[in-house]
Amino acid sequence: MENNNSKENINIEEQKDTEVVTEEVIEVNEEDQQGEKVEEAYTGKSAKISTKYDFKTMKYFHVYNNVHRRKRNIQYLVLALISLALTGYIVYDSITKTTAKNEEITISMFFIPAIMVLFAIYIIYQAFTIEASLDRRLRTLFMKQKVSELFFEVREDKIIITPVLKPEDTFSYDWIQVTSIAEIPQYYFFYSGKSPMFIIEKNPNAIIEGSYETIEEIIKEQIAKKPYQRIDKEIIKKPITFVHPDFDINDVEFVESEVVEDETSEEVIDEVKTTEEKTENDSQN
Repeated sequence: MENNNSKENINIEEQKDTEVVTEEVIEVNEEDQQGEKVEEAYTGKSAKISTKYDFKTMKYFHVYNNVHRRKRNIQYLVLALISLALTGYIVYDSITKTTAKNEEITISMFFIPAIMVLFAIYIIYQAFTIEASLDRRLRTLFMKQKVSELFFEVREDKIIITPVLKPEDTFSYDWIQVTSIAEIPQYYFFYSGKSPMFIIEKNPNAIIEGSYETIEEIIKEQIAKKPYQRIDKEIIKKPITFVHPDFDINDVEFVESEVVEDETSEEVIDEVKTTEEKTENDSQN
């Protein structure tokens, strides 16, 4: 009997000890959670601004990316000159060899050179019509799809991006992921390597929280640390007159900001991911 009583006393004491330990663990966990909440509270400089990926934004981006970053118009002119020089050499060589053999010069000898000349003329035309080509493509795109709008919370440690109509898909980039920055009078363009990441409009009226001066200050701090290009002049020549049609929010998809085929080449401009794909992928990661 004494043994049983002693065992019961021991069990009761162990149970009490367990309850005390459990309460202590709960208190510690609550303190940890409070500590995490305190750590997550950001106290540095920050401001929030919105940017619409509309006709204007995408035109400025593609003109900058093709003409000023890639120098694509210069590439095409060089290609045209090479084509013309090669054509001249082929014609000269053919005529020289034919006359040396006392053979008759025929029209068929100029068939291939003629094609090369036409190709050079086409390339030169494309070099001088990049903007017009983009206008046609963008008009076609935005007549079918509505514009997406993003909120950018610009902080000293990162950029938090929130789709206006899908706030649950919020994602972020640390500043270390941004490897270069470009600036024109209307926008900031942010790149990771050769791939564009996002665009922020330089518009004080688009501020949601904080001040536009804070946005500028934080970005300029990052500019001092990274490769940077600034263009102060106007980069587009044709005025923007396109008016976006009204869409039912349930009937159309978000505009794919990058799906604009550049007619000056045979490839599709695919550096910028679609807004929906980017938000889904980054929120999953």
